[in-house]
Amino acid sequence: MSNREQRKEIEKILLVRMNSSVRVKTGHSRSYCLPWRLKYIESLLKQEGKKTKIIDLLITVLPLNVLLNISVSWKPDLLIISSALTDCKLTLKYANLVKEKIRNIFIICAGSGPTTKPTEYLFRNSPIDLILPGEAEFKIISLLKKIEKGYSAEVIRNAYFQNNKNSNEIRPILSPELDNLPFPVYSKGELQRYSLIYSVRMNKQVIWGQILSSRGCFHRCVFCYPMLRYSYGTKIRLRSAKNVVDEIEYLLRKGANAISFEDDDFAASKEHVISICREIQKERFKR
Repeated sequence: MSNREQRKEIEKILLVRMNSSVRVKTGHSRSYCLPWRLKYIESLLKQEGKKTKIIDLLITVLPLNVLLNISVSWKPDLLIISSALTDCKLTLKYANLVKEKIRNIFIICAGSGPTTKPTEYLFRNSPIDLILPGEAEFKIISLLKKIEKGYSAEVIRNAYFQNNKNSNEIRPILSPELDNLPFPVYSKGELQRYSLIYSVRMNKQVIWGQILSSRGCFHRCVFCYPMLRYSYGTKIRLRSAKNVVDEIEYLLRKGANAISFEDDDFAASKEHVISICREIQKERFKR
């Protein structure tokens, strides 16, 4: 296979969060957290002038044939799938079907599944062209440029994994520069879809704004999801207080009236929490 293929302009990128779990109907409300990787990737792509579309199967339950029809009708140039290991079979089936329908589409898989078990997703004749382990958003723009220059999937894999593409010891991408990420973008009404349930009495309709002020967790709790720990690492990396409060202000402008910190351990650093509180006091939000 040659190092270069035909140059291809990537204009439309489809982002899909897979969810193969059985949803049992109950009388209880449910919480829905953001697909963090995809939301940050979406923001970065929009900064590059790309058209994006997110399909989140966690909040929109779709049969595979309907998902495929929506995907194909949108005619994306690039497909990015976020997958947990429990979604691996569905992810591969979906990717295969997309490859059959859309010629020359490049498919990337990110998430805890390909981070911890890369060879379950990337193998000989796999429909997945590349996996991005760990914090995939930090590599997406440089990767996009390689695809547009016509580099083959094999060359790109070798560049990212240094010829270890068949190893289950691929180290996840981790970055300390969290302030460099743009805030997630939201379409009209999108915040309302990601509702959270807390046992707190509220006398109004709550529109949650979700924030990650840090990544990583040094605890090794036996009840925690080990694949998630591996994906984000055991070292806590903090955003600056100003960057966090700027995002709070941004979410309030988008219509949020409550803020939820979705960190693995928001209180891990006392100084971090105090600095955010002081920055909030300085801003004196009026709501």
